[in-house]
Amino acid sequence: MRKKRLFFGYCLLVLLMAFTSIISNWSVQPLIDHVGDCTERKLYIYIVLAIGTTCVDMSVFCMLRVLKEKLRCSFLVDLKQDLMKAILQRDFQTYYEKEQSFYVNLLTRDVDCISSQYFDSICGIYSVVVNTIITSIALVIINPGIYGFCILIGGGMSLLPKLFQKQLSVAQSKSSDCMERYLHRLKELLGGFTTIKLSRMQNRMLISIEKRNSDMENAVYKNAKFVQIVSWISMFGTSLSYVISIVIGVYMVKKQQLTVGELLVITQMIGGIIVPFEELPYYISSLSSSKIIQDKMKNVLGRAGESTEGLQNSKIKIWAKQNNDKQNNNKKMEYQENTYKKIYTQVNKSLKGELNQWKSDYLRLDQVTFGYEPEKPILKDIVFTFGKGKKYILVGESGSGKSTLVKLLLNIVRCDHGMVFLRERPIKEYPEEWFYQEVHYMEQEPFLFDDTIYENILLGRKESEKRVLEVLKQVGLYERVQHMEAGIYSRIEEQGRNLSVGEKQRIGIARAILSGARFLLFDEMTANIDPVLAMELEREIFALTDVTCLLITHQFHSSIMQKCDEILVLADGQIVEHGKLQELINLHGKFYAMYREACFQTKQLVYEK
Repeated sequence: MRKKRLFFGYCLLVLLMAFTSIISNWSVQPLIDHVGDCTERKLYIYIVLAIGTTCVDMSVFCMLRVLKEKLRCSFLVDLKQDLMKAILQRDFQTYYEKEQSFYVNLLTRDVDCISSQYFDSICGIYSVVVNTIITSIALVIINPGIYGFCILIGGGMSLLPKLFQKQLSVAQSKSSDCMERYLHRLKELLGGFTTIKLSRMQNRMLISIEKRNSDMENAVYKNAKFVQIVSWISMFGTSLSYVISIVIGVYMVKKQQLTVGELLVITQMIGGIIVPFEELPYYISSLSSSKIIQDKMKNVLGRAGESTEGLQNSKIKIWAKQNNDKQNNNKKMEYQENTYKKIYTQVNKSLKGELNQWKSDYLRLDQVTFGYEPEKPILKDIVFTFGKGKKYILVGESGSGKSTLVKLLLNIVRCDHGMVFLRERPIKEYPEEWFYQEVHYMEQEPFLFDDTIYENILLGRKESEKRVLEVLKQVGLYERVQHMEAGIYSRIEEQGRNLSVGEKQRIGIARAILSGARFLLFDEMTANIDPVLAMELEREIFALTDVTCLLITHQFHSSIMQKCDEILVLADGQIVEHGKLQELINLHGKFYAMYREACFQTKQLVYEK
C-alpha cells in the first residue's frame, strides 16, 4: 500500500509540475508587456507574482526529484529481493546451468542498468507525455501555428530510435556478456590468490584480466556511444526546430501579430515541447537497449515460478489423492484434506508437522546410472538400501564416484537411468523444504556465513543456548568458544578467516547434530582434525539414535568401522563389496587391500615418529 501511495504521489507531482511550469512562464508576460505603461504598484504586483510562481515551481521540482529517488529505492529493493528469491528457489540443476558470475552480474550491473535505463526511461517518458499535453494546450491557446510546427518536427525526431532498436539491443547484450566474463575471471583471481602467489602467476593473471577488463569497458563505451549518437541526431533536429520557431515568433512580433511578452512566453513554452522531444529519443533508446536485460530477468523470475509453489502444490495434491485411495478410513481422509489446505497457504514453510506420518524409513538406490557425459558413466547400475537408523561408511579410491553418489542422494544431480527413493517415492517428487529437513549434508569444508557462531550452527533454527553449548562440548569446540570475547555470539569473519580448517569442520558437525534430520551424509568430515578427536567425533555421530548416517572417508579407524552396520566399497562406479568389517576382511578383496595398505601406512608413520 505504501508503495502504491509513492507511485500515485509521483504521478500527481508530475502533473502538478507541468501546471506550475506553465503558470510560472505565463506570469512573466504582464511584466514584459506593461513595464512602460503600468503604475509602480502594479509593477510590484507583477514582480511578486513572477517570483512567487517561480518559487512554487522550483519547490514542486525539488519534491518531485526527492520522491522519484524514493520510488527508485523501493523499486530496486523489491527487484533485487525478487531476483534473489527466484535464484534461491531454483533447483540444483537449474542453478548450476549458469556460473556464479552470471548471478553476480545480474544482481549488480544488470540491476544498475535497469535503474538507469528502464526506471529512468519509464519515469522520463511519463513526464514527457504529461508536460507535452499540458504545454500543448497552453501553446494552442496562444498560437496554434507555432505549436503545429513544433509538434511536426519534434514528433518526427522522437521516432528515430525505433530505426535503431535492434542495434541498441545487440550493443547492450554484448556489454552484459563482457561484464559477466570479466566478473568470472575476477572471481577466479581473488579466490585463487594463494595459488597465484605461490605459482608466480601474477603477470599471467594480470594480462588475462586486463584483456577482459578492456573488452568490458570498450563494450560499455560502444553501447553508450551508440545511444548518444542516436540521441544527438534527434536533439539536433529538435533544436533546429526550436530556433526556427523563435524566428517565426520574432517575425510575428514585427508584424504586430504577437506582443513581446507573448513571444517570451511562447519561447519558454516551446522549450516545454521541444526539450521533451529531445529527451524522448534518449529515453526510448535507453528503454530499447535494456530489453535484453529485462528478458534475462524475466527468464530468471519466470523459471523460479514454474518450479516452486505451483509444482509443490500439484505434488501435494497427487500425494493426497494416492494416500486417500490407500486409506479407507474417512477420518484420516478428512484429516489429510485439511492438512493439504493448510499447506496451500504455507508453501515453502516447515512441512514436518503436517507430513509427520510420511517420515521416511530408508533411502534406496534402484539401478542408478549417472555420468556428467552420458557416454562416460561415473556410476553404473547401483542398487542399495540405507536402512532406518543404521550407520554406514563409504570408501573408495579417488575418482571412484563417492562424491557423485552423495550428490545423487541429495538430489543435486539427477540419474540418467534408475531412481533414488526416499521410502516409496522418488526424491525428485518431494518439496525441497521438507526433503532438506529430512536429509542433511556436511561438506568437507563447511561454508560459514558472516554471522555469529550461534547462527552459523543453527542456520535460522531455534535452539536453547544450553543445548548449543552441550553440542560444542561434544565436538570439542567448547573451550575455544568460551575464550572468545562474546562466546557463542562471537562473529565469524568472512569465509571463517578467524577459524582453523578443523574448527570449521567441527562447526559443520555441530550443525549436523542439531539439524534434526533423519539422514546425515558426511564427506570427509574429520579430514583436518586431530586423529584422536576425529575418532571421538565419529563415535558421537554413530551414537545418534534413529538417525541414518553415511560417512565418506579415506581413514580406516578399526574401532569406528567395527561399530558401523555396513561398509560400502565403491570402485569403477559400482558398489563392489559391502558388509561388516570382519566380513570384508575375510573376503580378501578390494576392501582388504585398501585396509591393509592404510594400516601399513599408519604403522609406518608411528614408527617414523
